[in-house]
Amino acid sequence: METLKLSLKYGFVLVSISSAFYILLATPLVGLFTSDLEVINVGAGYLRIAALMSWAYVLLLINVSALQGMKKPSIGVWVSLYRHIIAPNIVFYLLTRVFPFGVEGV
Repeated sequence: METLKLSLKYGFVLVSISSAFYILLATPLVGLFTSDLEVINVGAGYLRIAALMSWAYVLLLINVSALQGMKKPSIGVWVSLYRHIIAPNIVFYLLTRVFPFGVEGV
């Protein structure tokens, strides 16, 4: 439990620092790869959203790894099936058909 708490703490600290970096410098970072303003705007928006999602990845991956270390790997399989198949179908349908959020909502 101590290792899990320490891993989560370090993970959140590192993700907080990198997320702040990506959020603040999204436009110049994408601008390194293209000069097309439309691509830069879309890419910067995506980078900001991805930076905010990083906290969820830290939480998910550390906890699934801890469960695997406790000899309970099947829970990780169910989490992955839910995360990659079940939840996207529900969430994508709701965000694009029921609520008018479009692609940005997804």
